[in-house]
Amino acid sequence: MAKKKNVRTYQRGKTWTFCFETKKVVGKRKPYTKGGFPTEEEAYKAGMAALADYVNGQTLAKEINISFGDFLLKWLENNYKHDVKEITYTSIYALTKKHIIPVIGNIALTDLSHINIKSFLAKKTDEGYSKATLQQLKGIITKALTAAIVEYNYISTNPAREVAIPKAGSRRVARKRIPITKAEQKTLLKACSDNRNLYTAVMIGLHCGLRIGETFALTWDDIDFDKKTIDINKQISYANHRMYVDAPKYNSVRVICIDDALISALNKLKAEYLEEKLKNVDYPDKLLYEDDRADGALKKFDFIFRKTNGALYSRNLGTTHLKELKDELKMDVDFHTLRHTHCTDLISCGAPLKAVQQRMGHKNIDITMNIYTSVSKDMDDQVKSLLNTALYAN
Repeated sequence: MAKKKNVRTYQRGKTWTFCFETKKVVGKRKPYTKGGFPTEEEAYKAGMAALADYVNGQTLAKEINISFGDFLLKWLENNYKHDVKEITYTSIYALTKKHIIPVIGNIALTDLSHINIKSFLAKKTDEGYSKATLQQLKGIITKALTAAIVEYNYISTNPAREVAIPKAGSRRVARKRIPITKAEQKTLLKACSDNRNLYTAVMIGLHCGLRIGETFALTWDDIDFDKKTIDINKQISYANHRMYVDAPKYNSVRVICIDDALISALNKLKAEYLEEKLKNVDYPDKLLYEDDRADGALKKFDFIFRKTNGALYSRNLGTTHLKELKDELKMDVDFHTLRHTHCTDLISCGAPLKAVQQRMGHKNIDITMNIYTSVSKDMDDQVKSLLNTALYAN
């Protein structure tokens, strides 16, 4: 056992532990120990930090009997759940249950060490998970352990803080979206012309670049037929097997102008909607959905996209029907491709980047710039071709 000032360190198996004595309790000094450190130096540094906290009057972390997995679930339910959107909570909960708990969940919270977390990330790297996934998993662990220190006072140091993401972590290859041509756009619209809901939704994607959740959350009072604008103030979200109304992604509330062709399509859809209401006495005037913008209160919405019985023609139906057309037309297109196509078409026509960013509801200008860079490269390739053909051919 090595003694350094007031902190002692010693090795237990493959890891190191620090120990120092606190004030006398009932005539006896009570030692404070913490183990699980990969090196003696790390154990000593953590011990000195804990001793400094103790000397400065801060309460030492409690020695508790809870596994890291149980604490993770406790933290997710009692803390994290109330700080994020439900769809985010559902995603993080699933990652925790699938990856973290089966590997290091059975380790006692107070015994969880730097080497445990490093080994966990190495295992996930070997399993082929991307760098982005590794960063997300480490982020969950780090936040939970921070809460264990700050909010629960269960531990005194965060063993995840200095853990590096393994360099071998592969980078996820993002899907390269290719905008569809004007001819393909006409083919797609013609193919869905017998489904007024799908036709109008696809046109909104191509002519406005709305996200899928924003499109199917539109209500008739969002459309100003005189000013020819759409007010984008909500989206339809899906989590835990329920659909609900929420704020747009990144809270990107905006009003955008729309073209005459889309106004015409919306007028036709509204005419069909009013006709169905007249034909069907049971057709609901408005639909009742939870509104997370109002703390989950039930509110009535006069949605644009409705089935013949008045129920919501949902984003899931839109996705399914568009996939069927994709297979039928042998065209690589989904709803986000429509959004990407609109953005690309605007930039190709010389629209100001800041105006495109605002219209698309991009979180920052870098997203818009990435599409601009792609468009510029395509144009540059065209210029290269002209140099050797039409302009300066021998």
